[in-house]
Amino acid sequence: MKLDRHAIGLAFLRGVESSFHHEVRFFEDTYALKLIPGTAFKLVSGLTKFRYFRNKIIKRYEKSVPGLYGNMVCRTRYMDEKLNEASLEGYKNVVIIGAGLDMRAYRIDGLESLNFFELDSAPMSDYKQKNIQPLIRTSQHVTYLPINLKNESLQQNLQEAGCDNTLKTLFIWEGQTQSLPETQVTSILKTVASFPKGSEIIFSYILKSLIPEYSQEEIEENLVKWQFGLEPQQVSAFLAKQGLQLVEDIDSIEFEKRYIQPSERALTCLKTEHTVLAKVNA
Repeated sequence: MKLDRHAIGLAFLRGVESSFHHEVRFFEDTYALKLIPGTAFKLVSGLTKFRYFRNKIIKRYEKSVPGLYGNMVCRTRYMDEKLNEASLEGYKNVVIIGAGLDMRAYRIDGLESLNFFELDSAPMSDYKQKNIQPLIRTSQHVTYLPINLKNESLQQNLQEAGCDNTLKTLFIWEGQTQSLPETQVTSILKTVASFPKGSEIIFSYILKSLIPEYSQEEIEENLVKWQFGLEPQQVSAFLAKQGLQLVEDIDSIEFEKRYIQPSERALTCLKTEHTVLAKVNA
């Protein structure tokens, strides 16, 4: 069974952040480290309760990709906040695209009245469902949908799962868009736009300038790592073509201003990734 290494890596970092004292951590995910497979990961996970090792882990990630850790914790915090707001504002559905080991449906209090639809590859979805059973009381508010996001229809899968597209819905799409062709990204966004006015999507994107020119042969042989990106000045017009209105496009400076500076933690954010909030306005 092939699991998504990116999803596992994100869960590990969420677990690291959750090991900090409640006064300084950006969020809490007590499930993350319990769900990670592999002996090596589990061994390292056990060390995160010690400040020295937590800091060593973060420094290692920061040395590899400066701003990676800070960006992840800020992005997660932001999405958590928007999910809480959606719950208070009467949203009925939450769709998590490429859910991985995301545990928002369980780790955030007060969301049991929402209908969660979590979409991911069959191996990832199966692994998660099997391994969360000893950790949770109930999963009746969560529907798991195995899907190949690269070529299957989001709209069709949601319809078949009973997701009511007449209800106000929040979509969360974290760290995924760069791995998909533009045609699939636009298809997913147009599906979001088919939901009622006021429905929202939060998604991240990388700067288009980072993506190299791939040959047709590389594309056909599935040798392409990143396929989709945007430039900030394009975002509003791009979303409008899909039937969505830009609410905010958050860069590293804004994340640092909102979350890192008040925390006084020595973190930075990626300058190459943005997080977008958009809404259905028709």
